[in-house]
Amino acid sequence: MALRTSLLRFGCSLGFLLLAESRATAEVGLGFFHPLQKCNPEVVKNCEAAPADGKEHVYTFIVNGLDPTQLANLNGMTSYLRQLGFSQTHYEPLLGYRATRRQIVAIRQSDPDAKIVLLGYSLGSGVVKRLANDLEKENIAVDRLVYLGGDFIGNTEASRPKNVAKVVNIRGHGLVFFGYDLIIKGSDIDNAQNVRVDRRHFLLPSSGQTMETLASELASLAQDSHEAIAARTRHESPTAGEPETQVADKAPAGKAAPEVQTLKVYPVSRTRETTPPDFQIPATSPAPSQSDLTTDQDR
Repeated sequence: MALRTSLLRFGCSLGFLLLAESRATAEVGLGFFHPLQKCNPEVVKNCEAAPADGKEHVYTFIVNGLDPTQLANLNGMTSYLRQLGFSQTHYEPLLGYRATRRQIVAIRQSDPDAKIVLLGYSLGSGVVKRLANDLEKENIAVDRLVYLGGDFIGNTEASRPKNVAKVVNIRGHGLVFFGYDLIIKGSDIDNAQNVRVDRRHFLLPSSGQTMETLASELASLAQDSHEAIAARTRHESPTAGEPETQVADKAPAGKAAPEVQTLKVYPVSRTRETTPPDFQIPATSPAPSQSDLTTDQDR
């Protein structure tokens, strides 16, 4: 009886922590136990060189696992990505599935240049997997699906939905509770970028290799978004150096269309108000006869 009561209290306390977790409380936690490892300077340089307009359209949703105290420093990883210039990086609690889904649907409807990135840590990897599959049913594309420490993610078709452009699978060592690397440690996924990090499960978010992988993917998406914006701008606003406009009359049914004619613009000539002072009628010119001075009515 005492054991049952203790388990019940533990479950209630854990449930309270999960419910109390929010985007606001994610700014604090125990992440200082696992300081964040900075990215390679070359990766940081590439992020800084990425187009600013492209960065604004990269939306990253980072879903936490069963870590309401932020021991794995997932909130620190979120803040670091923002410092690299990706301001649309959002932290999402484990139980924030519906809110995250509504945000993504709204973004797809309002931003044609949006790049959507879903990242799930630990148990959160299962949440983003479900979210990506649900978005596939609504024909909503996902540009990157990232599993971070997805020990329960198997090599199945559901782990790589068809609406996802690229799957990134970052794995470390399994949880100690599940026998470290003996029992549950995840697996490589076909047609995905599989990254193996020699770090314990709770050290994956703060790993430098993890940060470099994520930052490189976000920089690539920022460049893609920038090129899409530039292409659409050229299409909507043609420049003055483009070829002359061509106009063709609509041909009747059953007849060939007439030859396309090019519209040319010539400069407007200016008429002189008075005869130049140095202009004189030659003396040899014969004077007009009376018969020549006839009016249109006489004719």
